[in-house]
Amino acid sequence: ENLLNQRKINFLNILMNTILSNIFVVIAVKDVFDSFKYIYFNQAAEDFMGAKSSEVLGKTDFDLFSDPRRAHEIRTEDYSTINHGRIHKSVVEYEKPNGEIRIVNIIRLLITNPDPGASPLLLAMLWDITEQRQNELDLIKAQEADKMKNAFIANMSHEIRTPLNSIVGFANILALEDGLSSVEREEYIGTINKNSELLLKLINDILELSRI
Repeated sequence: ENLLNQRKINFLNILMNTILSNIFVVIAVKDVFDSFKYIYFNQAAEDFMGAKSSEVLGKTDFDLFSDPRRAHEIRTEDYSTINHGRIHKSVVEYEKPNGEIRIVNIIRLLITNPDPGASPLLLAMLWDITEQRQNELDLIKAQEADKMKNAFIANMSHEIRTPLNSIVGFANILALEDGLSSVEREEYIGTINKNSELLLKLINDILELSRI
């Protein structure tokens, strides 16, 4: 019976290790009483941090990060997690040991060991959403660009109609009204010429802007 129970435990350990090694979430565990040294580092953590677990286990953030400022920031977050028991941060900038900045979601948990006097553990789970966030920003930019394009087209349509209506209107008056005085006729022709020049300039500006 003991042998059977041990086999079940071994299988569950293998199952759990397989799951943790193949999920895309970064998982790291630190021993609080042992200077916050890493005691677990899954495959996703290796890929994200660019370091093998053999290079991380038994070390602290001060050993891993060349910039002590960054290590102090993480240690402060460790103490905050101890005080609150759980911390969840969404869409934050995370600086990796090589200085690269990634956009991530982070959950940090304090795990209390039921054995008296045993060290509590700090569990950190992190998943990289940089590409997802960039896609969202690109979509927002595309939507804003579409709004600006529609506003531009609507505005240009109005600007083109204004001189065009004047040209067509006064041209119809000149063509249909026989009793116009020479002063009125010259005034209407001048208005047509003025709006024709305005319309031509506007079209040239639109074509120039289109090339830009």
